[in-house]
Amino acid sequence: MQGITAGFYHGGQASDIRERTQSDFISGKLSCLVATNAFGMGVDKPDVGLVIHESIPESIENYYQEVGRAGRDGRLCKAVMYVNWHGVNLRKNMLDNSYPDKDSANRLYNYLCKSIKGDSGIFDLKALLLDVGELNQPKVLKLLEIFNQEGVVSSQPQAGDGTKFTVNAINKAVIFLARKLKLASYHKLFISKRDKLLSMLEFCRTESCRQKFILGYFGEKFGQCEICDNCIN
Repeated sequence: MQGITAGFYHGGQASDIRERTQSDFISGKLSCLVATNAFGMGVDKPDVGLVIHESIPESIENYYQEVGRAGRDGRLCKAVMYVNWHGVNLRKNMLDNSYPDKDSANRLYNYLCKSIKGDSGIFDLKALLLDVGELNQPKVLKLLEIFNQEGVVSSQPQAGDGTKFTVNAINKAVIFLARKLKLASYHKLFISKRDKLLSMLEFCRTESCRQKFILGYFGEKFGQCEICDNCIN
Protein backbone atom coordinates (compact mmCIF):
# COMPACT_ATOMS: atom_id res chain seq x y z
CA MET A 1 0.00 0.00 0.00
CA GLN A 2 1.25 3.46 -0.86
CA GLY A 3 2.40 5.70 1.96
CA ILE A 4 2.97 2.87 4.43
CA THR A 5 6.54 2.07 5.48
CA ALA A 6 6.55 -1.47 6.82
CA GLY A 7 9.10 -3.74 8.43
CA PHE A 8 9.20 -7.19 9.97
CA TYR A 9 10.56 -8.63 13.21
CA HIS A 10 11.09 -12.20 14.44
CA GLY A 11 13.31 -14.10 16.85
CA GLY A 12 15.38 -15.68 14.08
CA GLN A 13 16.88 -12.36 13.02
CA ALA A 14 20.30 -11.15 14.16
CA SER A 15 20.12 -9.00 17.29
CA ASP A 16 21.41 -5.86 15.54
CA ILE A 17 18.69 -6.15 12.88
CA ARG A 18 16.01 -6.59 15.56
CA GLU A 19 17.32 -3.58 17.50
CA ARG A 20 17.36 -1.40 14.37
CA THR A 21 13.85 -2.48 13.38
CA GLN A 22 12.52 -1.78 16.86
CA SER A 23 14.21 1.63 16.91
CA ASP A 24 12.80 2.53 13.48
CA PHE A 25 9.30 1.54 14.57
CA ILE A 26 9.42 3.54 17.80
CA SER A 27 10.89 6.60 16.08
CA GLY A 28 8.21 6.52 13.38
CA LYS A 29 10.44 5.58 10.44
CA LEU A 30 8.27 2.48 10.15
CA SER A 31 4.53 3.02 10.34
CA CYS A 32 3.68 -0.69 10.26
CA LEU A 33 5.46 -3.68 11.78
CA VAL A 34 4.71 -7.34 11.09
CA ALA A 35 6.07 -9.34 14.00
CA THR A 36 5.94 -12.59 15.90
CA ASN A 37 5.41 -12.45 19.65
CA ALA A 38 9.21 -12.20 19.93
CA PHE A 39 8.61 -8.46 19.66
CA GLY A 40 9.27 -7.30 23.21
CA MET A 41 6.47 -6.71 25.68
CA GLY A 42 8.45 -3.79 27.11
CA VAL A 43 8.22 -1.81 23.87
CA ASP A 44 6.41 1.43 24.75
CA LYS A 45 5.20 3.33 21.67
CA PRO A 46 2.32 5.63 22.64
CA ASP A 47 0.70 6.17 19.24
CA VAL A 48 -0.01 2.58 18.10
CA GLY A 49 -3.54 2.76 16.72
CA LEU A 50 -4.11 -0.75 15.40
CA VAL A 51 -3.04 -4.26 16.49
CA ILE A 52 -3.93 -7.15 14.16
CA HIS A 53 -3.56 -10.81 15.15
CA GLU A 54 -3.16 -13.07 12.13
CA SER A 55 -4.07 -16.06 14.32
CA ILE A 56 -5.22 -16.59 17.88
CA PRO A 57 -2.68 -16.20 20.71
CA GLU A 58 -2.17 -19.15 23.04
CA SER A 59 -3.88 -17.49 26.01
CA ILE A 60 -6.03 -14.56 27.07
CA GLU A 61 -3.08 -13.31 29.12
CA ASN A 62 -0.96 -13.08 25.96
CA TYR A 63 -3.78 -11.51 23.95
CA TYR A 64 -4.52 -8.84 26.56
CA GLN A 65 -0.86 -7.87 26.86
CA GLU A 66 -0.41 -7.72 23.08
CA VAL A 67 -3.48 -5.61 22.30
CA GLY A 68 -2.50 -3.43 25.25
CA ARG A 69 0.31 -2.01 23.12
CA ALA A 70 -2.28 0.08 21.30
CA GLY A 71 -3.86 3.29 22.52
CA ARG A 72 -1.30 4.22 25.15
CA ASP A 73 -1.71 7.87 24.15
CA GLY A 74 -5.34 7.74 25.28
CA ARG A 75 -6.79 7.84 21.78
CA LEU A 76 -9.37 5.38 20.52
CA CYS A 77 -7.62 2.38 18.92
CA LYS A 78 -8.63 -0.90 17.34
CA ALA A 79 -7.70 -4.57 17.86
CA VAL A 80 -8.58 -7.08 15.13
CA MET A 81 -8.09 -10.86 15.31
CA TYR A 82 -8.47 -13.30 12.44
CA VAL A 83 -9.60 -16.75 13.56
CA ASN A 84 -8.48 -19.54 11.27
CA TRP A 85 -9.78 -22.85 12.59
CA HIS A 86 -7.08 -24.77 10.73
CA GLY A 87 -4.59 -22.64 12.63
CA VAL A 88 -6.41 -23.44 15.88
CA ASN A 89 -5.99 -27.17 15.22
CA LEU A 90 -2.34 -26.58 14.41
CA ARG A 91 -1.85 -24.83 17.75
CA LYS A 92 -3.58 -27.72 19.54
CA ASN A 93 -1.24 -30.20 17.83
CA MET A 94 1.80 -28.11 18.76
CA LEU A 95 0.64 -28.15 22.37
CA ASP A 96 0.16 -31.94 22.35
CA ASN A 97 3.62 -32.47 20.90
CA SER A 98 5.34 -30.09 23.31
CA TYR A 99 4.09 -31.95 26.39
CA PRO A 100 4.25 -35.68 25.58
CA ASP A 101 2.35 -38.14 27.74
CA LYS A 102 3.59 -41.19 29.64
CA ASP A 103 2.33 -43.69 27.03
CA SER A 104 4.23 -41.95 24.23
CA ALA A 105 7.37 -41.89 26.37
CA ASN A 106 7.04 -45.61 27.07
CA ARG A 107 6.55 -46.41 23.39
CA LEU A 108 9.70 -44.57 22.39
CA TYR A 109 11.74 -45.99 25.27
CA ASN A 110 10.65 -49.57 24.52
CA TYR A 111 11.39 -49.08 20.82
CA LEU A 112 14.91 -47.84 21.57
CA CYS A 113 15.56 -50.72 23.97
CA LYS A 114 14.53 -53.25 21.31
CA SER A 115 16.17 -51.62 18.29
CA ILE A 116 19.52 -50.63 19.86
CA LYS A 117 21.67 -53.72 20.34
CA GLY A 118 23.89 -53.21 23.33
CA ASP A 119 24.32 -49.78 24.85
CA SER A 120 24.86 -47.80 21.64
CA GLY A 121 23.83 -47.75 18.01
CA ILE A 122 21.87 -45.87 15.36
CA PHE A 123 18.14 -45.56 14.93
CA ASP A 124 16.17 -44.23 11.99
CA LEU A 125 13.35 -41.82 12.81
CA LYS A 126 11.43 -42.72 9.63
CA ALA A 127 11.52 -46.43 10.52
CA LEU A 128 10.40 -45.65 14.05
CA LEU A 129 7.39 -43.67 12.81
CA LEU A 130 6.39 -46.56 10.53
CA ASP A 131 6.72 -49.11 13.33
CA VAL A 132 5.09 -47.05 16.08
CA GLY A 133 2.08 -45.38 14.50
CA GLU A 134 1.00 -43.53 17.65
CA LEU A 135 4.10 -41.29 17.55
CA ASN A 136 4.91 -38.37 15.26
CA GLN A 137 8.16 -36.57 14.51
CA PRO A 138 7.70 -33.46 16.72
CA LYS A 139 6.70 -35.64 19.69
CA VAL A 140 9.68 -37.98 19.22
CA LEU A 141 12.11 -35.06 19.02
CA LYS A 142 10.67 -33.56 22.21
CA LEU A 143 10.90 -36.92 23.99
CA LEU A 144 14.51 -37.36 22.90
CA GLU A 145 15.25 -33.95 24.37
CA ILE A 146 13.68 -35.05 27.68
CA PHE A 147 15.46 -38.43 27.59
CA ASN A 148 18.81 -36.70 27.13
CA GLN A 149 18.12 -34.29 29.98
CA GLU A 150 17.12 -37.10 32.33
CA GLY A 151 20.00 -39.46 31.49
CA VAL A 152 17.88 -42.15 29.86
CA VAL A 153 19.78 -41.86 26.58
CA SER A 154 22.69 -39.92 25.18
CA SER A 155 21.91 -39.19 21.54
CA GLN A 156 22.42 -36.68 18.75
CA PRO A 157 21.23 -36.39 15.14
CA GLN A 158 23.64 -37.43 12.41
CA ALA A 159 24.58 -35.05 9.61
CA GLY A 160 22.09 -35.03 6.75
CA ASP A 161 18.34 -34.74 6.89
CA GLY A 162 18.14 -35.20 10.66
CA THR A 163 16.21 -38.47 10.57
CA LYS A 164 19.05 -40.72 11.77
CA PHE A 165 20.29 -40.51 15.35
CA THR A 166 23.40 -41.87 17.01
CA VAL A 167 22.69 -43.27 20.44
CA ASN A 168 25.90 -43.35 22.46
CA ALA A 169 24.33 -44.77 25.59
CA ILE A 170 20.93 -46.05 26.65
CA ASN A 171 20.03 -46.77 30.24
CA LYS A 172 18.14 -50.05 30.03
CA ALA A 173 18.05 -50.34 33.81
CA VAL A 174 15.50 -47.57 34.09
CA ILE A 175 12.15 -48.80 35.38
CA PHE A 176 10.33 -46.35 33.23
CA LEU A 177 6.83 -46.63 34.63
CA ALA A 178 8.12 -46.01 38.14
CA ARG A 179 10.39 -43.12 37.23
CA LYS A 180 8.08 -41.33 34.77
CA LEU A 181 10.83 -38.85 33.94
CA LYS A 182 9.02 -36.01 35.66
CA LEU A 183 6.24 -36.41 33.09
CA ALA A 184 3.69 -35.65 35.81
CA SER A 185 4.98 -32.07 35.90
CA TYR A 186 4.86 -31.94 32.08
CA HIS A 187 1.26 -33.13 32.25
CA LYS A 188 0.34 -30.37 34.71
CA LEU A 189 1.87 -27.80 32.35
CA PHE A 190 -0.05 -29.34 29.46
CA ILE A 191 -3.37 -29.11 31.36
CA SER A 192 -2.67 -25.50 32.30
CA LYS A 193 -1.78 -24.45 28.75
CA ARG A 194 -4.67 -26.46 27.27
CA ASP A 195 -7.16 -24.74 29.60
CA LYS A 196 -5.74 -21.32 28.67
CA LEU A 197 -6.14 -22.13 24.98
CA LEU A 198 -9.73 -23.32 25.55
CA SER A 199 -10.50 -20.01 27.31
CA MET A 200 -9.06 -18.16 24.32
CA LEU A 201 -11.31 -20.16 22.00
CA GLU A 202 -14.30 -19.38 24.22
CA PHE A 203 -13.40 -15.68 23.94
CA CYS A 204 -13.41 -16.00 20.13
CA ARG A 205 -16.85 -17.63 20.16
CA THR A 206 -18.56 -15.44 22.75
CA GLU A 207 -21.49 -13.32 21.64
CA SER A 208 -21.36 -11.13 24.74
CA CYS A 209 -19.17 -8.10 25.48
CA ARG A 210 -15.55 -9.01 24.86
CA GLN A 211 -14.13 -6.59 27.42
CA LYS A 212 -16.50 -7.99 30.04
CA PHE A 213 -15.37 -11.52 29.11
CA ILE A 214 -11.67 -10.66 29.49
CA LEU A 215 -12.06 -8.85 32.80
CA GLY A 216 -14.29 -11.67 34.08
CA TYR A 217 -11.51 -14.10 33.19
CA PHE A 218 -9.22 -12.10 35.48
CA GLY A 219 -11.84 -12.03 38.24
CA GLU A 220 -12.98 -8.44 37.72
CA LYS A 221 -16.52 -7.13 37.22
CA PHE A 222 -17.38 -4.91 34.28
CA GLY A 223 -20.48 -3.73 32.47
CA GLN A 224 -20.78 -3.43 28.70
CA CYS A 225 -17.91 -1.71 26.85
CA GLU A 226 -20.24 -0.57 24.01
CA ILE A 227 -17.31 -0.49 21.54
CA CYS A 228 -16.43 -4.15 20.81
CA ASP A 229 -17.93 -5.88 17.77
CA ASN A 230 -20.47 -7.78 19.89
CA CYS A 231 -21.69 -4.67 21.73
CA ILE A 232 -21.99 -2.71 18.48
CA ASN A 233 -23.83 -5.51 16.68
